[in-house]
Amino acid sequence: MFSVVTRAVSMAALHVAKHAPTILHVMGTASSVAASVCAAKATTRLEETIAPERQQLAAIKQACAEGRVMKDGTPYEGEDSRKDTITVTTRIAVKCLRLYAPTIGFLALSAVCHGSAAHIMSKRVVALSGALASSKEAYGLLKGKYENALRAAGKDPDEPVIEVFDKEAQEATGYQGATRKAFSMYAVRFAAGNENWCSSKAENDAFLSQVQNYFNNRLKSKGFVFLNEVYKALGAPETPAGQLTGWLYGNAEGDDFIDLGIGAGKIDAELPDGTHVVEYVLDPNVQGEIWEMI
Repeated sequence: MFSVVTRAVSMAALHVAKHAPTILHVMGTASSVAASVCAAKATTRLEETIAPERQQLAAIKQACAEGRVMKDGTPYEGEDSRKDTITVTTRIAVKCLRLYAPTIGFLALSAVCHGSAAHIMSKRVVALSGALASSKEAYGLLKGKYENALRAAGKDPDEPVIEVFDKEAQEATGYQGATRKAFSMYAVRFAAGNENWCSSKAENDAFLSQVQNYFNNRLKSKGFVFLNEVYKALGAPETPAGQLTGWLYGNAEGDDFIDLGIGAGKIDAELPDGTHVVEYVLDPNVQGEIWEMI
């Protein structure tokens, strides 16, 4: 029951995040309408609000014109009139500011909402463009490297590989063998150079299994997992495509399970010091661009 509630809350938050630009635009428009209404109401009260100050300004002008004498016996001259006029005018400005404060507030809110919506959409366009470019590039490089290794080993790239590559292919590509026909654009190498990899196959298997189990539990509790979350946990570079792709729980297009391809991606390798180790090409069963499925 708790996992169901947690998943519902997480999905609701994700829905809000996804539709944030639309929500912000609606809020901005509503704020503009509210500002117009408040301005109209404030304007009808303006004359009544500043009437006392208008009378004071008229009295100041009349006193100056008639050359009246102040209480201390000195004549009421231009400098006195100027100071009093500034004081009264300041009070008028303060009253107007208070009267139109709701209008100003709603206009400011409208500007912030529309500006934020535009900023979010701009970031998403950049992310989508980057995701498309990087995905094509990464897939092309990985696919080319894989097929070159097959050709160097005298194998047909269109045929499944079940044998270890020869020495020449190993040196040319860095891949010592594979049991897969091809890798997807989401494949990532887990090998020497990764802070989470070590020379112990048992420890690597345990670590990868823990990551896989963690994100399967997270998928069930949250209802979704983005690929970049998995990349980050593995110690692999995050990608623009990883912001949009991943897994959804309870979706007809997925199987409600995250498989990193641990067993299928194992590669025999040799370190510079001659140590024989096992490296991995992890090719997760990414469901696809889940951002558009939400």
